[in-house]
Amino acid sequence: MTEYGLLLTGFNPKTAVICSEELQSELIGIQGFEDASFDSDEPWSQFVGIMSERESKLWMLGLALSQSISRASATGVSLANTAAFIGEDKIEASKSQVTLTLINRSQITPVTVPEDYQARQSSTSVAWSLNAAAEIPAFDTALEDLAVDTLEFQTGTDNTVRAYLGGSPDLSGMAVNWEVQVSGSTNSSNDGRFFVTDWDVAGFWVEYPNLNRADDTNDEDPTSPAIISLYPGVNVLAESLNTGPFEASIGSINTIVTPLSGWDDVYNQNAATPGTNEEKDDEFRIRLAEQAINSDGGTLAAVKEALEKVDGVTYVFGEENRSNVEVDGLKPNSMHFIVVGGTDQDIIDTIGRVGPAGIDTNGTETGTYDGNPDDPQIISFDRVTEVNPYFILNLTVDPAIWSSPALIAQYKTDCKTAMESRTYAHGEDLVNHLLAATVSVNVRGILTIALLQGLSPSPGSSANISIPGTEVVNITADRITVNAT
Repeated sequence: MTEYGLLLTGFNPKTAVICSEELQSELIGIQGFEDASFDSDEPWSQFVGIMSERESKLWMLGLALSQSISRASATGVSLANTAAFIGEDKIEASKSQVTLTLINRSQITPVTVPEDYQARQSSTSVAWSLNAAAEIPAFDTALEDLAVDTLEFQTGTDNTVRAYLGGSPDLSGMAVNWEVQVSGSTNSSNDGRFFVTDWDVAGFWVEYPNLNRADDTNDEDPTSPAIISLYPGVNVLAESLNTGPFEASIGSINTIVTPLSGWDDVYNQNAATPGTNEEKDDEFRIRLAEQAINSDGGTLAAVKEALEKVDGVTYVFGEENRSNVEVDGLKPNSMHFIVVGGTDQDIIDTIGRVGPAGIDTNGTETGTYDGNPDDPQIISFDRVTEVNPYFILNLTVDPAIWSSPALIAQYKTDCKTAMESRTYAHGEDLVNHLLAATVSVNVRGILTIALLQGLSPSPGSSANISIPGTEVVNITADRITVNAT
């Protein structure tokens, strides 16, 4: 006899056919209904049909409820609810975000751009809407076509240039994010569109980042033919109209969708932060399964993963000795972690909280984990000395791909990002050709590549750097100079 309901093998529901057969059998068993007809056109047949359908729906509801508590079979809200028990949320759809600079080149009074006004990328037609109203300062015709006395690269910065202006212009109304347009320079690397970061009213100069400049080679003296125009600008946060991971490289948002007198141009000085698509059920299940494996209590991988999530931690190395005797300096039945970044106490608390009971730790950094006040634990780990090398990346590039100042700036940033993404284990040597290859396979349009590296500024060698076991290489963008010709 078939059993129905919640069984050891799972939930087995009754179908509408089974419900109908059982109802007919029950009715025939009632005195006076022995000869009841259940032909399709008979009232009792229609009654049984209605009741069996309702009963079968209740059975299917029971099946859905039994499946809703299992991540393997739950869907939609039920799946999200099962994950909530372990503190995990489904990734919701979100909009991409970007900061836009709005420019006024025509109105001598301030211009207010309303909330929800839009700009878009000419290349993709993705539209971006202002999150708030923004007021662009008034345009001053006296700040157009100013003669340049000198253009000076500012030593100690990545790419800041100071322009001394002729004619003693009134800079009292200046503000950050005003647009700087430079043209007619002796050196073409000085021409382009930039944005003010600093200025001096009495000194008649403005400063701005020029990503084409990395040194004082192309400075210009008072004989410079360069002309500068300064236009008021203001920054405002915007988001994509639709949800999803929309990308926007520097300068790609350049078209005004909702025209307004005095809002004459738009520019994104930084790349957009992509949003997200709604996580599908299957994707969510896979992510939960991976996290369950990684957080399998007490394993070396679980502790290492937890340490990597500690605020400020940039590198973690972990090893263990499972034997009952000391091996390579590790205590019997112990774990050993080498950590870069983070506070000592955060690291100690994480090891104590995630690490398995009864397992010892190794290292010269020691502290107390008070997760159980009745049984405080002494936790040890090691610090590794972080090595931050300097790099000069000399490239020859395809001008058809590196075709504009904005793209050149973006590709230079991509080079630095690729180098930063290269991670090293403690004691791993800095091998020049491997790091150079990381750049060449991740950035378009590179024809030749030469990488100079060293432990002091302005390196002049491409020789590999030997790293002892007590040190780890950590590459940072601020120590990378990219030259492209």
